[in-house]
Amino acid sequence: MFTNRIIDLSRAQADVTVLSKPSDNFINGLAVGDIDGDGFNDLIFGRVAGGPTNIALLLGPFRSTTTFNLASTEPDIVIHSSFSGFDSFGYAIAVGDLNADGISDLVIGDPVGAGAVYVLKGSPALARGLSPSVAQPLLTILGAFVGSDFGLGDSLGRVLAVADVNADGIDDIVMGVPSSIRLGNGPGPPRPERHTSYLVLPR
Repeated sequence: MFTNRIIDLSRAQADVTVLSKPSDNFINGLAVGDIDGDGFNDLIFGRVAGGPTNIALLLGPFRSTTTFNLASTEPDIVIHSSFSGFDSFGYAIAVGDLNADGISDLVIGDPVGAGAVYVLKGSPALARGLSPSVAQPLLTILGAFVGSDFGLGDSLGRVLAVADVNADGIDDIVMGVPSSIRLGNGPGPPRPERHTSYLVLPR
């Protein structure tokens, strides 16, 4: 339990440390949840690894003062997006049980252009060493506006959260659109930058 405590990582060692390959970069997406239903939380993070972005999973349990060096140890699971070019798959990641099966599911944001949010079903079939070549979403949510006439797209999927908003026992998806600038021939009248939030209730 933390009570008015300060942890200075320049002087103290973290319980678990993950180091990227020299040629790779971690991106914003980061989450923790039991994706394979074994009772132990897993670590999920987005990364750029020599090509399009992907999602990497390290499956728990984790021992204290453990270091994962991805230059010498591969992630347990790697999930690739379906795009061959530039994308931002994994820019934001959230975890929750969206289909009430007792296993956490992955919610992944890809905010390029209009943006998109993908829901990938958690399952015991997600075993170590499994690397799906292309993720097969349980649900895909597309942004409303792709951008035109110097207007920026909705970038849906830049901000994500998962929680049971309506108290029905099933987690819901909250998505933020931090900036959408519509000028000229975009759908609807021209408008300045606006910030919008969307809520999706799984059914």
